[in-house]
Amino acid sequence: FKAVTLPAIKSITTFVFLLAFLGSMQLFELPYLMLNGDPPQSRGVTIVWYLYQQGFEIDDLGMASAVGWLLGVVLITAAVFQFATARREAKEARL
Repeated sequence: FKAVTLPAIKSITTFVFLLAFLGSMQLFELPYLMLNGDPPQSRGVTIVWYLYQQGFEIDDLGMASAVGWLLGVVLITAAVFQFATARREAKEARL
């Protein structure tokens, strides 16, 4: 199992984890609707919800912009890491 199956599904598993990570970083609607727009004690606040609060409820557009840029950098870094890993694995598979 360790020698055949896990290496065979490693690239797929990495891709699925990347998609799950990217999706979780963009989650806004579900917690917002479930908590009626008012998270008790800041539970359920996602980074996108925090960005929304800073920009539109508190009117701190500078902080919202900084959070947006940080979110973009994190997502791009994760995607580049996944593409580099996939390229390296494809190169190793050809050898």
